[in-house]
Amino acid sequence: MKTLMVLLLSAVALLGSPAVANTTDYKQSKVKILERIIDLTKEVNTSLSRDLFVADVKDLVGDCGNKFFCKVHNVLGNQENVTEGPANIVRQLTQFNLHQDVNCKALLKGMNSTRTKIQMPEFMKSLTDCCKERIFNMDKNVNA
Repeated sequence: MKTLMVLLLSAVALLGSPAVANTTDYKQSKVKILERIIDLTKEVNTSLSRDLFVADVKDLVGDCGNKFFCKVHNVLGNQENVTEGPANIVRQLTQFNLHQDVNCKALLKGMNSTRTKIQMPEFMKSLTDCCKERIFNMDKNVNA
């Protein structure tokens, strides 16, 4: 009977511990993606001309939620003549959105596109600021 109890307790302990480790790894993975996006925005800002204008996303910066990251992904993904820097950011945003388990098409459905354009460095600053805010909030919230 004691052997059976030890065996059951061991099984429960083994089943529970990978889930905790997996949650931590998952969170760290999202943080790494956001940190990579921040690094890429710095590279893009130094390499791209200020003459490049993109859709303004400032109205979505407020909470830096999934809608913001989906919109940024959409704006950069639809840019003509996308250079390597923004293309890398789009790939990272794709990974981040997958980690968030968000359906960007559904989230952005019915959303009007803005006619306001801003310079790429200003756009990248908004993205960097939101990445930093999400990292900060993930550090505060264990379940982020």
